[in-house]
Amino acid sequence: MNSYQGQKNIFFHLGSGTFETDVAQTWTVQDGWTFEGAGMYATTIKMVGAPAAGGRSAFKGVYNENRYDVSFRDFTVDCNWSELANKAPDGAVVRTFATTAASADSPIIIATGQFTVLDIGRRITGEGIPADSWIGAASSDSIGISSSPVDNVPVNVNVAAGAQLTISEKNVKLGAITCYGSNNFKIERIRAIHSYGSGENRQENFIIGCWASALSDGDNNLISYCLVEDCYGNYGTPYTFGGFRGSPSYPGVVHQTTNSRVEFCTAIGRPGPVGYLSWTGTGWVPLRGSVSPFTSGGVNLADVKSVVIHGSTFTDCQSIAYLDTGGFDGVEVSGNTLSNGWTGVDFNADPTSFPDAVFANVTITDNQIGIQRRVLGGANYAIIVGGNPFPYIANNTVTYDRNGPGNDVFWGMSVPGTGGTIIDNIIDGSEYAVVGDNGVVNGAPDSRYLVSNNRTSTGGVVPGVLDTTSPTPTPTPTPTPTP
Repeated sequence: MNSYQGQKNIFFHLGSGTFETDVAQTWTVQDGWTFEGAGMYATTIKMVGAPAAGGRSAFKGVYNENRYDVSFRDFTVDCNWSELANKAPDGAVVRTFATTAASADSPIIIATGQFTVLDIGRRITGEGIPADSWIGAASSDSIGISSSPVDNVPVNVNVAAGAQLTISEKNVKLGAITCYGSNNFKIERIRAIHSYGSGENRQENFIIGCWASALSDGDNNLISYCLVEDCYGNYGTPYTFGGFRGSPSYPGVVHQTTNSRVEFCTAIGRPGPVGYLSWTGTGWVPLRGSVSPFTSGGVNLADVKSVVIHGSTFTDCQSIAYLDTGGFDGVEVSGNTLSNGWTGVDFNADPTSFPDAVFANVTITDNQIGIQRRVLGGANYAIIVGGNPFPYIANNTVTYDRNGPGNDVFWGMSVPGTGGTIIDNIIDGSEYAVVGDNGVVNGAPDSRYLVSNNRTSTGGVVPGVLDTTSPTPTPTPTPTPTP
């Protein structure tokens, strides 16, 4: 692949079978390249080798270059965490603890009150622990030690009572297609599996995505009919459209991804809780981590304009769409389905942190938003829209599963601002809601909003999302262009 650098318009056709690519590869995709397999389940590109710290991807672009007219279609990218994990560099310590009983020729380690299910998949080291050991099972007082980073394959340990052991995460993230400077990219019928991201090391894993570059906006990108599943770690997102927001070499430079779509895609995470805080009886302690690898959106957005997320399905993902960095101008989230999420559609960037950004024109319509009680030490949400973009939120159906693995409360709607339209939504299970800066939690919404005909599935009122009578007219949403 290095020999083709600088050459344009090359068609790489990969037949059935498995093709390996080293995680240390230095080549990048070039203008006009097409990668075509024999089918999503027929052709596999498998990452091999020893990953260094930081992000590694099977296909990548460079942050200070642009690429045009690149296509990927009809194959699987296997990020191969099960084989790369033990070769990846060790990272930040989650915590150190002392055992409360000896373990002799047993895979079980006992330390009263020290563990949660969030520890599964993390690294464990210390005297008496075999090399390359992982946590394969966990309860409050004990963990099962595994020789596998992805399955519970018990391995015996010999650990003394009172031994000091360390739990950590690997300092790496593994993605499939992560390209800066993307223009006219088409990513179609790609399956990505066995990826990894680490929250403790701030290695946010973007598995399939397109970004702007330091030189200019990225434009007219399409991600369609893709599937991301069977991934690992606790910090990542299956799909991304991102801008570029400064670097030491390009201070203050901001570019957007524009006129782009994610449509008819699927992402499947993992069931289980997401940890923030836990009450010990005397104080709060952090419970960082997640059982699901998809904790920063089904589609993660940052500095985007005229972007559509449509017709896609997300299971055990944080949300359909998530934005906490940069601005947005014209985002349509329509016709998607979320099952077992915990912040269904979430635009929560703080405008004061991004004074150069625009926050405008977001429409959230015709989505099935299934929220589950997932969060330990924090709230679960259906729709959050910050930045005062005068949102248009209509014809969504929100459900809530109170029997999930987490705890705490559910906000059906949290929409600060000075105006917008919220009409014809079905919202079940909402424990709290507020609309507008002048709105009252579980009371009257801000009268500057048009709020009408939002009901439960049985026709009941939704506290905090009551009808307003004489709102100030709000702008009509701007249609998003189709690339």
